Amino acid sequence: NTKKGGMANSTLSSSADRQFTPKYVDLARTLIRRIAQEGLSVGDRLGTEEGLGEQYGLSRVTVRQALELLEKEGYVARKRARGTFVTREVEDQHSFSARTGRVLLVCSNEQRSHSDEDSAFCTVLHSIEQTLARRQITVQLMGVGQSPKDDRTRLQAALSHGDLGGVLAIGPCIESYSDLLTDTEVVITCSFQPSLFPWVGDDISTASRVSVAHLLSQGHTRIAMLCGSWIDGDAFAGFVKGMTEAMNQAGVTPQRSLMVLSYPGESLEDLAAEILSQSPAPTAVFCENWRVCEAVSRASARLGISIPDDLSVVGYGQNVQRMRGPVHFTAYVPNTSKVGESAAELLADLLSGAPKPTAPVIIEGALVEGDSVRSLSL
Repeated sequence: NTKKGGMANSTLSSSADRQFTPKYVDLARTLIRRIAQEGLSVGDRLGTEEGLGEQYGLSRVTVRQALELLEKEGYVARKRARGTFVTREVEDQHSFSARTGRVLLVCSNEQRSHSDEDSAFCTVLHSIEQTLARRQITVQLMGVGQSPKDDRTRLQAALSHGDLGGVLAIGPCIESYSDLLTDTEVVITCSFQPSLFPWVGDDISTASRVSVAHLLSQGHTRIAMLCGSWIDGDAFAGFVKGMTEAMNQAGVTPQRSLMVLSYPGESLEDLAAEILSQSPAPTAVFCENWRVCEAVSRASARLGISIPDDLSVVGYGQNVQRMRGPVHFTAYVPNTSKVGESAAELLADLLSGAPKPTAPVIIEGALVEGDSVRSLSL
């Protein structure tokens, strides 16, 4: 999650917006046509992953994704070491190729520069792509953020095409163009806060509350929270709300001076070192994301503070789990795959005439324990 939202992935071209159908979807449609044209019956063998890959010149990963898609739709069944078998006869070879329209998947250009290090974004994007493919919806990708004037022109052009059904935005990057979207179905996901549009995401107050409650359960009462400058005041307030609730419930007085939002351009490492140098020093820190975890780690090393012996740390987000180092951080991890799937399903349902949800769609995450927290009660 990020204030500026965004989209980035190696599948994106760096220039033009583009429309595509994933290779595995093309293969799935080819296999459906094959079942129909060859008159294959239930129980007939379609082939193995290796054999199909060689036949169509595709990787086993692509073949596997295509077969998974067909299996979910009830066309085939895969049997280990035996291959794939038809489970549903196909009389109309176009039954799988009909499309329900096209959607615009919008993100921030800024995220592109961090795609290699952002596993959470890649998980969300993959989940969205697969879900929309299952619903037979074509996707057009658009990155925004470099020039608001150009972005508006490009967005207007995309919306002018009659086959565009809706917009799915990763992050809040589309909200400044809401005046263009009055006649378009829109779903927002992977932002910190619900918006004017239907929204699917993780509750950051819950993430903060659960994380701080875990630290409190291990005997920590002087707990700091550090957030990066990329989040806005409302998001920071959400993190503060969860932390305050956890501390009040435990009968511990929250210390506002230990709840810190960095300024743009400020060194997170220096800020973390300043917080850890207070007297008395905090015994634990809740970090808003993996970059903050890295800053706290560097500041701790600089000050001769050991994690977790001297300082316990809990981070937020899937990317925290992918950090490399001697410490495996405990983290509150959103269910990013479910978030992407639910956002795509919601938009597809809206395009099919379903009513708009009356409340934000919250997808619960979970605390995943590592070795970055030490109990003070031992």
